[in-house]
Amino acid sequence: MNAPNPSERSAVLGDPGRLRGLARAAAMLHAAWAWVLFAGVVTAATAAILAARDLAPRRRIARNAARLLCRLAGVQLSAAGLERLPSGPHVLVVNHLSFVDGIVLTALLPCNPGYSFTVRRELPQQSLFCPLLRALDAFILHTNGHPAHTSVERAVWRLRAGSRIVVFPEGQIRSQPGLLPFHSGAFAAAAQAGVPVVPAALRGTRQVLPLKSWLPRRTAVTLEIGNALSAGSASMRDILALCDDARRQVLLMSREPDLAVMPVSSQANPP
Repeated sequence: MNAPNPSERSAVLGDPGRLRGLARAAAMLHAAWAWVLFAGVVTAATAAILAARDLAPRRRIARNAARLLCRLAGVQLSAAGLERLPSGPHVLVVNHLSFVDGIVLTALLPCNPGYSFTVRRELPQQSLFCPLLRALDAFILHTNGHPAHTSVERAVWRLRAGSRIVVFPEGQIRSQPGLLPFHSGAFAAAAQAGVPVVPAALRGTRQVLPLKSWLPRRTAVTLEIGNALSAGSASMRDILALCDDARRQVLLMSREPDLAVMPVSSQANPP
């Protein structure tokens, strides 16, 4: 029996260009579906959250909405080490891969008593969600024209009042895989408030929504929680040691390169 010629193989397997076009069309269709879902779920959840009187039901609504959104968008969620989270106030420091990190963390972290997320007020896309963020007790950073110690003092006050705060200590998102150096503000706040720092790492959210891309993808996402750390004192030396210890854990759990010792590309956005 003679082997099929190239044209026959192309007819059987499909033209590569056509297959790429079909794959692209499928990706666009999935992206459109995901954004329609996002708009619908966020609109309904925002209305319910703003109507709720207390913070506990608001956070429960947000968690259920985040889980529903991930499930409908084909994002498979998993978490490891949640039992390591302290019951009292603490700072959870997480690597920052994508704009969907907050949604994934909301879906995976406990909602009672829940966490206050740190966000930048200056970003237009986050400014649109300010009523929702405030209703969920987000810790909004006023960075432009405000001294850094002001945010640290506000964080210390929150922690002493019993809050649990999520911080992205890299301070920005990059398309280049890897972990950036950490800013020390979150660690200074934890040391001054006398609360532990818990390192954590996300894996997979960069693939869900890469930087400068609006085409969400189906993929698996994991959150891993490390071991809680405490500063020996509020001295700068102990704060920097705490920062380094936490970063080492995050780097190991993230399974990405260390950008503190590698060239860094210029493609970056603030969180």
